[in-house]
Amino acid sequence: MYPLPALIIAKTLVEQKLAACVQLMLIESVYRWEGKVQYEVPELIATTIEWGLPAYLAWMKEGTH
Repeated sequence: MYPLPALIIAKTLVEQKLAACVQLMLIESVYRWEGKVQYEVPELIATTIEWGLPAYLAWMKEGTH
């Protein structure tokens, strides 16, 4: 299950029509930061959509501002 804050943020974004869809993924990251190997970091990314199926793009447009 996902952490409650992630679910609240996802639900709020969709309810407020700031996102048509929010995908939640459990990810374990291993990376170097400030000279130390770390294991956990929240990830929030956005991508530009340049192409898609017309019906899907219309659904996204209807579901967002």
